[in-house]
Parts: sequence; C-alpha cells; structure tokens
Amino acid sequence: MDTKRPGRLLKSILANQANQANQANQANQANQANQANQANQANQANQANQGNQGNQGNQANQANQGNQPKKPGRLLKSILAKQAAQANPAEEQIQRAEEVERRGRLLAIGDIHGCLFELQDLLDQVNPQTEDRIVFLGDYVDRGPDSAGVISFLLALRDLFPQTVYLRGNHEQMFLDFLSGADPSLFLLNGGTETLNSYQNERLWPIPEAHRMFLETLDYSFETDDFIFAHAGLRPGLPLSEQSLEDLLWIRQDFLKSEYDWGKTVVFGHTPLKAPYQKNNRIGLDTGCVYGRSLTCCDVKNGQLWQTHLDAKSSGQRRNISPG
Repeated sequence: MDTKRPGRLLKSILANQANQANQANQANQANQANQANQANQANQANQANQGNQGNQGNQANQANQGNQPKKPGRLLKSILAKQAAQANPAEEQIQRAEEVERRGRLLAIGDIHGCLFELQDLLDQVNPQTEDRIVFLGDYVDRGPDSAGVISFLLALRDLFPQTVYLRGNHEQMFLDFLSGADPSLFLLNGGTETLNSYQNERLWPIPEAHRMFLETLDYSFETDDFIFAHAGLRPGLPLSEQSLEDLLWIRQDFLKSEYDWGKTVVFGHTPLKAPYQKNNRIGLDTGCVYGRSLTCCDVKNGQLWQTHLDAKSSGQRRNISPG
C-alpha cells in the first residue's frame, strides 16, 4: 500500500498529543521547583500563626460583637454560581452537549473495517468542528488492513472531540468474545485474522489496555430528539428500551424489510450497500468501503453526504469477501 501523508485532522491530533506531553513536563518541573518554597512558606506561616492566635482570638471577639451577617451581593452570587459550575463538571458537560446539539452538525459515519487511510481522508473532507458531534456506527475492526491503527486513531480523536459517540458493532463484539477466550472460529472466519495481523505488525500484541477498554465501553445505541443510532437496526414493533443487544448488533432483513415507524429516523450501518440509503425514516451508511466501494459520512440533520474510495491496490484483494 502506498504511503500517504497525514491529513489535516491527523496533524492536529499529533500536535495535540505533543502539546499535552509538553504541558505535563512543564507542570512537573514547576511543581518540583516550588516544593521547597512551599515548605518554607508553610513553616513561616505556622510560626506566625502560633504567635498571633491569642491576639487574633480577642480581636475577633471584639469585632464580632454587634456585627450582623450580610446577604451576598449580586457580584458575589455570580462568582459563587460560577464556582459551583466549575465544581460540577457533569453539569458543565450536559450544558456543552446541549450547545452541540443546538448549533453543530450531527455527523454519522458508516462501517470502517480497518480502513485507516480512508477514515483520515473522509474526516479531512468533513473537517469536523468543536460544535459538531460525530457518531460512529461501529465495525471498526476486521477484514481491512489496519484495525489496530483505526482504534488508535479513534482514541486520539476522542481527545480532540470528547462529545463523539462510538457505537459497538458485531465485529467489536466478536473481537471481545475472542479476547475473553470464546471459540475463535466466528471471529477468525469474519476477518479476525486481518485484525490480529494488524496488531502484530504494529507490535501491539497483547492488545493494549486502552484498546481493550475502548472496546468494552462502546455503546449499543444513541438517541436524540429526532434520531436513533444503532449498528444493525431495530426489531420492528419494539421501542429502543426493549431492543435486544443481539438485534442491535446483528439484525438485518427483519429490520430492512419493515415499514415500522419508531417516530424518529433510524441511522444504521452493518448491511453493505452500493449507495447510502436515505428514505422511509431510515439512513443506511455502510457503503462497503472494505469491499472496494466508499466510506460515507452523513450530516443527518440535512442529509449532506461525504464519501471517499479505496485505491485500487488496497481494495483489489477484498472485493470477494462475503459481508457479515
């Protein structure tokens, strides 16, 4: 496979990682330099405090006689409210999520299957911003040439865009089952050999703990006011809360042939299509990148599409692999 130059987003990720490492080093040096000063200052303050405790106690009693508590002013209330918000990062994250939902694009990306270069090319086209939210629909591994690289890239991307949603696909589940000691046949027959080769080629075997934690914490679905995201689809007649995990990962024809309306548009991958599917409250975005077709991203709010294609060398050996 020809070597490609890193795209704009990859350069940004690498720069962000270098900056974080530099900041950590500077902070450590500053901390070491200040420890002695802090110890001396604490000792001096303690000596002064011991000498003044009696006087301070008498002065405080005299000053407090007849003194009535005052209500905080508007400026103080504002300061206290800001401090409370900073002390409650969960609420701050909720506020940020609401802002993202209101202002940004809602970008869904179909099955990647180890196609790292195509993922980088696609994101360079999309050029995500901080107010956007990306939803990956699962199947990051198997069949393609660089599953390990894809997981590493997604982990780095999460540092730049922490509001990104990563869904679990059936191939991540097969990989986890394999790692847990289950019968390896299903995993290996569905592209798992290529996944293992990619980790060995990158000298990342046994699998890094960060990669395993990423796989284990993937969501099965994601829902907004107008959309439901799931890797494979939904069982007709059942609300999202009653869907089985197996259907969210594996369902195909029962979902595709149904006209059931969940009251929201269902965005899915899993089933390789020749072109994106956008009708009947469905958006299908697995366009068979690993089989020589396209990797697709869709802004589900307005239907805008971005697509990229495998080059001839990387796709030629994978056109005859059966989907699953």
